[in-house]
Amino acid sequence: MTDFYCDLCGRCCMGMGKYVKITGMMGPGNYAVVHKISGENLFARIEKDFRDDYDPFTDSHEDWCPFLSEPDEKGQHHCVIYSTRPSFCKDFICCQGRIYDSYGQNSGRIRDEKTLLSEDAELKEIWKCIESSDHSGDLLKAKITEIMTKAGYRADFYE
Repeated sequence: MTDFYCDLCGRCCMGMGKYVKITGMMGPGNYAVVHKISGENLFARIEKDFRDDYDPFTDSHEDWCPFLSEPDEKGQHHCVIYSTRPSFCKDFICCQGRIYDSYGQNSGRIRDEKTLLSEDAELKEIWKCIESSDHSGDLLKAKITEIMTKAGYRADFYE
């Protein structure tokens, strides 16, 4: 098992605008926030790197979490309140694992046991034998690892 890491795609935050609400301003770059799914109330502080340039009232899309940045030059979205983000966000893992090609490039995400999210046509074709497998749990992970290795891919699973 590998520790989960966020690749900063921003997808998990793009629908959170209706759940993460600013309830007050506590000073420059400091906000009272409620996370409506968990009911958590917190004080969020915009990270130093974003403080001079980010305004959650004008720099965010309506459906997005108000603290999700536009993509940077690498196409990565950043949580501008990362150190003070809600517990719900700290605990969230968007996928069970990832599949990497022979160059180490991310080729797909394993959403649940048998659901692959990928644009890689070859990988999607290989995945069809996973979908029809009778295995589950650790046996399925071992089967996925075996099949992916034979096909020149690498599967990493998160705890």
